[in-house]
Amino acid sequence: MICLTVHITVKSGREQETADMFRSYVKLVQTEPGCMRFDVLQSRKEPRKFMLYELYRDEAALDAHRRTPHFLDYTPKMQDLTEQRESELFTHVA
Repeated sequence: MICLTVHITVKSGREQETADMFRSYVKLVQTEPGCMRFDVLQSRKEPRKFMLYELYRDEAALDAHRRTPHFLDYTPKMQDLTEQRESELFTHVA
């Protein structure tokens, strides 16, 4: 399995808009055949910070995710909301 974590800091005042967008987006991603898990978390200490925890069956499933219409629609919207973004890929060990 492939795990992708994404840490996002959104622009001030855009927290609720971001959370609302994620609520609808997550439902679409979770229907993808190769998606094993997709969670979005918001920091309780710093509400502008979000973390995405994405688990895919394999590299092909992650690539397929990045070609879906909902991902292609979501990407420019997130760029507009985002102040800072960091991501990292992990390989499932145990």
